[in-house]
Amino acid sequence: MSDAQRRIVAMGGGGFSMNAENLALERWLLSLVDRDCPRVCFIPTASGDADGYIRKFYATHSRLDCEPSHLSLFRRQIDDIRTRLLAQDIIYVGGGNTVNMLAVWRAHGLDTILCEAWERGIVLTGLSAGSLCWYESGVTDSMGTTLGPLEDGLGLLPGSHCPHYDGEEQRRPTYRCLVQDGELPPGVAADDGVALLYEGTDLVEVVTARAGGAAWRVERGDRGAAEERIDARQLPEEESYQPFRGGCHCGRVVWEIDVDPRMETVLDCNCSICRDKGFLHLIVAPEDFRLLQGEDDLREYRFNTGTAVHKFCATCGIHSFYVPRSHPDKIDVNARCIDGVDIAELTVERFDGTDWEENVAEIQ
Repeated sequence: MSDAQRRIVAMGGGGFSMNAENLALERWLLSLVDRDCPRVCFIPTASGDADGYIRKFYATHSRLDCEPSHLSLFRRQIDDIRTRLLAQDIIYVGGGNTVNMLAVWRAHGLDTILCEAWERGIVLTGLSAGSLCWYESGVTDSMGTTLGPLEDGLGLLPGSHCPHYDGEEQRRPTYRCLVQDGELPPGVAADDGVALLYEGTDLVEVVTARAGGAAWRVERGDRGAAEERIDARQLPEEESYQPFRGGCHCGRVVWEIDVDPRMETVLDCNCSICRDKGFLHLIVAPEDFRLLQGEDDLREYRFNTGTAVHKFCATCGIHSFYVPRSHPDKIDVNARCIDGVDIAELTVERFDGTDWEENVAEIQ
């Protein structure tokens, strides 16, 4: 297999997890694959397989011409992960704690599988931890509040790497210092929104989803670390992403969510209050929900344990969202109150809420 068929895309930051409104990097990634509807597998190990991160991946990639999936190792449900990953066109690694991620990968044998995927021509990519992992070494904040050297990356790419070069105040000076002091070998840094395309181990292109983004070669110098700017090709601007909006009947309460309800499973509960309200449950992370207006128009209703905080509009009485007892750290929106969504398009599962305590573990 030629070097040109072994490709890695290292992103300094950006992408769907940092800016869901700009998917220029993801669209460009898909263009690297000579296949209609490429298969993209997301590996969120570095975040501890965070539910919100996984949902955001599906919500954003449902807008793209691809076949998204994910691989969870903290809640592993697939025995043969090798076959699963080698069937992909793109393997996309998310951000988070690089040290923990590499340790978990090695425990599951994923490091070896990823090397095999690279040899087979599957595009390996990721941002932050998902960028740093491909190199021999680099700069990480995995061991505490301060930045330091990471010395045991997968080593598919030679030298060192620093993501978020312009996105975090201490990244640039720390990386320069570590290279100059010899704690890290020379390498390449990437600004947020910038992607580095490698064929084999050669850097062949740098692209950016934001104006002014660049990559940087960093080496030891006679008077401190030396930087060489690598200009990036500006990708076409993305059309503005529109989140899903909903609210009450009279329009006083308005909210929006960053979750595509067509990609989720909504619950139809038959307990007395859900039945009476006609509530279809779409539970989202609080960071994916924004109340745009109507906070002063909301009234609360609690009963029994008082854990669930039912919210309704004081004018029209519609219950469009609330804090559920089953997930008190999340928001439950009524899928029937989401603008422009045909309920017939949704995946609906029945939940027996008449015996709530007995069945709630099924949805937690």
